[in-house]
Amino acid sequence: MSQAHPLSPDTAPTPHSRNSEGTSAQTFVAVEGPIGVGKTTLATLIHEEFGYHLLLETVADNPILPLFYRDRERWALHIETFFLVDRIEQLERTRELLPHTPVVSDYHILKNLIFSRENLPPRKFAKYETLYRIYTEDLPRPNVIVYLRASLATLQYRIALRGREYEKDMDPAYLERIRLAYEAYFADAPRRHPEAKILTFDGDSLDFVHDPEAYRFVMAELEKHLPRALGREVRR
Repeated sequence: MSQAHPLSPDTAPTPHSRNSEGTSAQTFVAVEGPIGVGKTTLATLIHEEFGYHLLLETVADNPILPLFYRDRERWALHIETFFLVDRIEQLERTRELLPHTPVVSDYHILKNLIFSRENLPPRKFAKYETLYRIYTEDLPRPNVIVYLRASLATLQYRIALRGREYEKDMDPAYLERIRLAYEAYFADAPRRHPEAKILTFDGDSLDFVHDPEAYRFVMAELEKHLPRALGREVRR
């Protein structure tokens, strides 16, 4: 995958779908990237900046996640099944919001394929993928996908900074495999997701939390590609 300049996001040239009045039919933004890259942080900032409904994946109330990090092989199918069912239920509820309420999420359900391919043995993954295709076929699809990419060192630093007990002994080799799996997936993202704009930001260079210039840049780039379903103004 070509390196994305920190101030030049990669954008797939897919036009926004619009209704007969020339306004966008819906706005659904998904933020994606490997563990610790800052997905929830950026999704929350977008929520605060644009006033979008915030959809967060279940982490704090997930009873299986700590078990998985202690024994990935034993709990892999459990965790992948939990996340698939939970995200499907969340997205089904989101369907009712989208016609009239813009939504930003800290995940895209595509991550189920990235993680399950890494965590499950081939035969179980094949069965899992079949179920994934069946149950996600008609779910709401984001029309803007923000991919945050970063080096292993940056991911490790941010994971340590957020201080989740069950992540403190995460295997660096596992984290690197997930990071590379994301790189491979998003190298082909425009073909995989023709329905969406794809924006890639370099998490090593862009500190949108502490650097006001980086924050303004990210929000301005997003604004260029956000459908204007409700004609909302950016709140700066």
